[in-house]
Amino acid sequence: MLLSTALALSAMIVASVAAYALFPPASRLPMQWNLSGGVNWFAPRLVALAFTPVLAFCSLACVWAISDSRGSDTEATILIIAITFCLAHAIHLWFVRKHLTR
Repeated sequence: MLLSTALALSAMIVASVAAYALFPPASRLPMQWNLSGGVNWFAPRLVALAFTPVLAFCSLACVWAISDSRGSDTEATILIIAITFCLAHAIHLWFVRKHLTR
């Protein structure tokens, strides 16, 4: 249970650090898009890249803290949450890169 959480958070942090170094320079990065492809709002570069890993840490820590360690359902739930956050973060980084390189 702790291993999947640590791996997911580590993967998101590594992806954010790589994105910070590799993305074209911009002081603000998009955080939300509308259905027509326009950006609704921006956040400072560091906040935009750290938002999902921090949100994932808080969410996974809460689930982990209230979980009953006797059942395997908890481990599956934490794994699903961790994978979902990793995918959401990857999609967000992909959209940001796409926005910055056009």
